[in-house]
Amino acid sequence: MKKKGTLHTRLLMYYGCLITSIMFIIFYSFYFYIADSLEEQASSSLTMISSTVSARMDDLIEQMSSNSTKILYSSRLKELINSDSLYGQNMDSLSAQRAFNEAFFAIMGPQLPVSQVNIFREDGHYISAGNYTAFGNTFDNLRETDWFSKALEKNGAFFISPPHLNEWSYYHLPVLSLYRSFSPQFGKKDNAVIEMQLDYASLETVMDNMSIAPQFYILDENGTFIYPAGETAEELPLSSIRSYWETINPSQDTGTFTALDSDTKLKKIISYTHSPYTNFSVLVLEDEYTLFAPVRDFRNNLLFIGFLSLLVTLMVSYLIAQKVTVPIRRLYMSIKNLNLDTLGEHQDETLHSSLNELEVLNHSFLEMKDRLEQSLEETISSKSHEIQAKMLALQSQMNPHFLYNTLTTISIMAENGGNTDITEVCDSLSSMLRYISGDEPGLVTIQEETEHTKNFLNLIKIRYGKNLYYDIQIPDEMFHIRIPKMVVEPLVENCVKYAMNGLPPWHLTVTGVTTEDSWQISVQDTGTGFSPERLAELLNTFSHLDPQKEIPNLKLNGMGLINIFIRLKLTYQDRAVFSIQNLPEGGACVTIGGVLILERV
Repeated sequence: MKKKGTLHTRLLMYYGCLITSIMFIIFYSFYFYIADSLEEQASSSLTMISSTVSARMDDLIEQMSSNSTKILYSSRLKELINSDSLYGQNMDSLSAQRAFNEAFFAIMGPQLPVSQVNIFREDGHYISAGNYTAFGNTFDNLRETDWFSKALEKNGAFFISPPHLNEWSYYHLPVLSLYRSFSPQFGKKDNAVIEMQLDYASLETVMDNMSIAPQFYILDENGTFIYPAGETAEELPLSSIRSYWETINPSQDTGTFTALDSDTKLKKIISYTHSPYTNFSVLVLEDEYTLFAPVRDFRNNLLFIGFLSLLVTLMVSYLIAQKVTVPIRRLYMSIKNLNLDTLGEHQDETLHSSLNELEVLNHSFLEMKDRLEQSLEETISSKSHEIQAKMLALQSQMNPHFLYNTLTTISIMAENGGNTDITEVCDSLSSMLRYISGDEPGLVTIQEETEHTKNFLNLIKIRYGKNLYYDIQIPDEMFHIRIPKMVVEPLVENCVKYAMNGLPPWHLTVTGVTTEDSWQISVQDTGTGFSPERLAELLNTFSHLDPQKEIPNLKLNGMGLINIFIRLKLTYQDRAVFSIQNLPEGGACVTIGGVLILERV
């Protein structure tokens, strides 16, 4: 039944659906892949940023803690701090204060790493060193203040207060303070507290110079903002950020999660790093909408370009269909008219098409015709060989029992007459006939072929006696290799015939060797060898003989060397070995071989 629709229409429809589907799958797969990759990269980047900010903050706090420890471990400073004369207004006090300054700046250096260092004794005496220096006694009940009592409770460990206004400064600027107590373990019963002040402006400068993220926040263990603080913090959605902080998994030092902003209703990617050293948590935020803006623009541009590409592709497909139709029709008619009668007819080798693919297809079709014609000839030849083989099989089915019985009778008569040579001849000949006429498959073991060859040589040995010497050197490990039947004994027979052209004694050697995957057997004699003309004739015959074609009836001495050559080629193909050569010392050597085929156990 003829289907409706032209090639042009079908190509346009198929290409349109196919290209549209492919573009849709590719574009959206690519978009989601890029989105997932970008989100993963953003999460990794935010995690790196939070870790970097946390590490930088740890460095600042560690530096402040290290400087406070230097003061705590200075015996000279502790001695001066605990001396009441340091806080007076007389000459002894001025001398003590000068000694304190010398010891203090010797430890801290000429440029303080912090803005101010304050030391408070529990009895109200204080020391302020840094941008300005002061000694006095104006504080009462310091133990009742939160920061002083908390520092004493830490027993030498530091704690950090959130940003607060510096009461020691005329401008009351915000500072970040680290407090640590002079605990009793440092050698003094009365306790004192040291405060290391860092200007918040210095902290902002350090964070701004990092230039790594527009939105990152630092909160302490109570959820109080360390950075940003002051007026900047008042402009922030503190409740939302603190809710993100409350979502942090306390068992993990770092992590990333997403949350919906309650104010903007936008999804945010949040990465955090918690520092066990300071108990500060660094939060870094990024809007997914802002993050994916380039991806959305890229997707829209890609869809627009894809739509234009689809239109161009469909137009080109339509034009290509017009160029393809005529050559395809010609090729179709050639295929349709192909039969046995037209198989050998000459056909134009080109379609005169502008498309190389169709020319290649036509060339392949012509090659297929040639291979089909050749395969047909080979099939006919193979069938002919098969018929010939069946005829030979029918001819070889004659029952040789009468011949066996006759040889047995002769053997019994010779044994009764005491003639052992005739008995041995009859036995060897009977074994040879049974081997030759046996109905076993075409492949036999080398052991069976060797036994058959020995029977033949025993018969020849009885006839010629000491004039004939033979040596069979085939190792036992080769006996299980399977080879075509009747390929060794005919070579021995041929050698015996030609070796006896010279003077006795005659020597004949059969040698077998194996490699990793092949076997070889050489039959060598000490006769006159092949004449140059005969050797050239044999080699020429073998070089032009194709076992796949008709097998000639030519016989070359006895069973025929050509028979052995053909059966080796049919069995082993290109791996078959068959060589004939004259030896320099006299005589000839014929070598056969093939791949290993082991006997089934």
